[in-house]
Amino acid sequence: MKNILVGVIIIAAVAAGVYFYNQRNQNQEGVFPTENPFSSSAISTSPISGKGEVVFVVADKSVDLQGVSEVELTASRMELYSAGSGWVAVSGQAKTYNLLQLKSSDQLSLAGRADIDSGTYNQVRLTIDKVVVQTKNGARLTANVPSNTFAVANTVVVNSGETATVKLDFNVAESLHTTVSNEYVFAPVVEVEARSNADVAVGSNNIVSISGGSVSSDIKAGMDLNGEVKINFKLDAGAVIKLEGGVLELNL
Repeated sequence: MKNILVGVIIIAAVAAGVYFYNQRNQNQEGVFPTENPFSSSAISTSPISGKGEVVFVVADKSVDLQGVSEVELTASRMELYSAGSGWVAVSGQAKTYNLLQLKSSDQLSLAGRADIDSGTYNQVRLTIDKVVVQTKNGARLTANVPSNTFAVANTVVVNSGETATVKLDFNVAESLHTTVSNEYVFAPVVEVEARSNADVAVGSNNIVSISGGSVSSDIKAGMDLNGEVKINFKLDAGAVIKLEGGVLELNL
């Protein structure tokens, strides 16, 4: 019995020693971590917020038009959309572009630039104020535009500290039509190219050159007479259009 009692006392003493040793180490070194600081659950995966630049440019790829010397398009607003940011203005100032002049010189005209939150934007929207057609006999006529809003789905990737570009390349030859009463109709047909991480240089007269980067989206879209923008759409070149009560209709 005496031997058993001595054994119990020794075991209790050893347990007490281990307990006090651990307590001392915790007091000196702090609470032991319960999670590996290098595990995937311990490292933040939140994206680093920042700003990236977006540059809008306008071009014209159309062929020469018989009887027309100039087509001037005035746009007052260019925007991008994302679910997180809503509509973000890249340009809010009205500017007029001589589309046929851009075509003849094969140039890109600066339409707007802004620093915006980095992220992926999935729509491009252009507000058209008016389109004026000048004929070769000197007449200046305001064209009828089915809708002042040209909006199309497009992927624009804006990376922090980098420059993204959106090129709006109008095809005037496919956009311009006449009604049965010889009034002009401008139903925009536009190729929209978005590029990320591009190199952009702006020269005199706001002429822009773009190089490098990667194309994130490149689509062609056109507007019908109801003002709806559709992918890979254009009005038929031989469409017979009438204007009645301010409403454009196909004369079927």
